[in-house]
Amino acid sequence: MYHVAAATGINGFIGKHLFKRLLNEYDYVISYLREGRCEIYDKNSSIVYLSHSYEIDKQYTPSVFYNLATNYNPNPKNIQDILTITESNIVFPLKILNKLKTPKIRFINFCSYLQLINTKILSSYILSKDYLKTSVEPIVGNVSNVFLFDTFGNHDIRNKVVDVFIRKVLSKDVITIPINEVKINLSEVSDICSSVSPMKKIPV
Repeated sequence: MYHVAAATGINGFIGKHLFKRLLNEYDYVISYLREGRCEIYDKNSSIVYLSHSYEIDKQYTPSVFYNLATNYNPNPKNIQDILTITESNIVFPLKILNKLKTPKIRFINFCSYLQLINTKILSSYILSKDYLKTSVEPIVGNVSNVFLFDTFGNHDIRNKVVDVFIRKVLSKDVITIPINEVKINLSEVSDICSSVSPMKKIPV
């Protein structure tokens, strides 16, 4: 059996960096895609196995699953928004776990730090993340929610006042709130990936 990690969302900002880390630590990395297929990469980033379903050869059975793909929408406006959250954050990872047929796997579920700000305020997003953890934990045995703080990269255009304020305070600059684009990333993605990739070794 090979030393294998599975992941979703490796095409995203954090995912691209985490993918490189995983290739250094594992013989193979499985990338699961929402459209129902998966790709298996070797250490050279070459695809060695491609499936148009979530079925994989038993020799590539992963020991850890990094569920990075997510739909972050704390304020859904309609039924379609709720369906998208449910499909992305619950149904998608459940379909993968069902096909893996692995009785026990270390499951690492990525979440937003905004879940921790006010636990009394529940949203479809928060409920979807908690539902997934609560539901699969008795089955897979080892589930961790990992809360990430603002890691959207240097093309973040959300103009969040708190981000601007904190950065200016730390650099002791004059605080002015821009009205256009704000390029801020308070979290170092390489440090995040260095911390997250070996999580399978951390006791719950």
